[in-house]
Amino acid sequence: MHLACEGARWLITFDRDYGELVFRLNLPPPPLLLLLRVPSYLPEEPAAWIEMLYRSGQLEDGHFCIYDGETVRRRAFPARSPARPH
Repeated sequence: MHLACEGARWLITFDRDYGELVFRLNLPPPPLLLLLRVPSYLPEEPAAWIEMLYRSGQLEDGHFCIYDGETVRRRAFPARSPARPH
């Protein structure tokens, strides 16, 4: 996740732990976090889903998105407090 943040890149994963890192542990999120929550799929399907979601405008920076094979749920990342000077 650190590399995605540093490079301002989206993080796309099948691992649910990333949501916990952002929402429970308050780690800085990447621009977008997409969780693919589909129980079974063909190897070529994830790339097709990502392209379809991107082209349809359902992926939006500043959000944790969950795709279940049919719908997308979005949750805005928590507001972050500005860093305090030391």
